[in-house]
Amino acid sequence: MRLNKVLNEWDVPHAMVVHDLMVVAKFGRHTKGKFQVSKTAKDLSSRRAKFFAKIAETYLFEYNHARNARSEFTALGNWDIFLNIINVEAEQGLTEAHLVKTLYGLEKRAHVIDREYYDHAGFLFTHVLQPLSWIGFLEETSEGGRLSDRTYWKTPLWRAYLQLETDDMAHVPNRH
Repeated sequence: MRLNKVLNEWDVPHAMVVHDLMVVAKFGRHTKGKFQVSKTAKDLSSRRAKFFAKIAETYLFEYNHARNARSEFTALGNWDIFLNIINVEAEQGLTEAHLVKTLYGLEKRAHVIDREYYDHAGFLFTHVLQPLSWIGFLEETSEGGRLSDRTYWKTPLWRAYLQLETDDMAHVPNRH
């Protein structure tokens, strides 16, 4: 901001996502140079649980996460597969590398730039892990400074909001 004096949407990704989400969810629209909040959004604002449910569903299942991606690569899979695998695996802590191996059988190799691995890892981060973290369903912890070193854990919101086929396979671990 100090250098450019102008910010573009992609300079502030969280604000860009909120703006786009408001439009996709039909919570507002641009009219005569101003953004007007819809009647639906005003009505839902007093009912937090329903408002969150609409935001979460729109953000996860309707929003175009490719806008935050640096690559046009698309990996196989869908939300049903991703959520059910994460539901089981994130009980013990899930890393990006573990998710890539579980879903696609690809492993990160030391001192080798494996384009296929990084394409899949980048896709999962941008389209699955980051949205689940931003909406509050996953918590990130970091051992190192790199994004790929993060471990993801399910939050209480995950358990309260999502009902998945693998719920009986996922059990709360004993933490000491």
